[in-house]
Amino acid sequence: MNYAIRVMWFVILGAVFGVSPVPATSAKQGKSRPVKKPAVSIPLEIAQPKRKIEDCVLATIYHPEGIVLIRQSDLRSGLSGQAPSLRDAIIKELIILDGKTLAKAKMLNMGSMEEEVEKALSRAQEQLGMTREGLIAFFKEQGLTLEEAKKELERGLIVENVIDSRVKTKAQVSNKAIEQYHNDHPIVRYSFRQAVVPLGGSSKALRRALIEQEIASGNIEHSVDWADIGAIAEKDFSTEKAYIKDLPVGTVIISDESDEEFTLLKFIAKKITPLEERKNDIANMLTQERYIQTQKAYFDKLFQEANIRYSDKAVRP
Repeated sequence: MNYAIRVMWFVILGAVFGVSPVPATSAKQGKSRPVKKPAVSIPLEIAQPKRKIEDCVLATIYHPEGIVLIRQSDLRSGLSGQAPSLRDAIIKELIILDGKTLAKAKMLNMGSMEEEVEKALSRAQEQLGMTREGLIAFFKEQGLTLEEAKKELERGLIVENVIDSRVKTKAQVSNKAIEQYHNDHPIVRYSFRQAVVPLGGSSKALRRALIEQEIASGNIEHSVDWADIGAIAEKDFSTEKAYIKDLPVGTVIISDESDEEFTLLKFIAKKITPLEERKNDIANMLTQERYIQTQKAYFDKLFQEANIRYSDKAVRP
């Protein structure tokens, strides 16, 4: 698939799924700011010569909402450009069936899918600067009619709505959880000043002894030129220098030496990053982790509880 076609798919997919299903929670709980979805991975070559395939049935799903057949053709690349596994194809159908159940129970408002798909296509046309005829021609290049493309987009929207209901709403984290993580995993920064003392013609041993004497008397504070070197995070200390973190504030040490000079380090301050500076990052991280865990549990539950019969030609997931 050439670059222009890949860009078109990205825009069309983005017009439908332009917001990540994993919310980025703001510092004020109750508000969410959308974050971009990870880019859809599309193989460089999708438009392979069409081959006649035996479109056999691989699996049959028996569900209160109906019977669904998973065929070999369902494992071909779709709008995302990725070929799903049999398990992926089954789970997608189970999510759509679950959406029908939720809608009947009035636990999920699907709205007008046709209207949503049209809006998505209109946004894609605007971003691509294409006419509807141009978009239809693009779909045709991919072996899809406009109606087939709409149907796939509609199914994608249903999946997104169900995931929002079953997963996203359960992935939010409380202020208490954020505060607990902050307390359990503090970010500590250490501020230092540094000074370089040349040997100045003295022997190395003598010069070191003089420096240690000035450190002990406290005169070293005024006898050398100090420069701020900023703050160092706890995680950035090397193993051999980790002991510096445990020194009393104000301590001066010889941190390094060579045949030409000694490097001195003065421990200025130890500061723990306040919660307010980390709250967004912690909330996003915990939400992402919980989203992944919740989604996996939901998918596993769907698969385990499903009534599926596999054909002899299927490789069971």
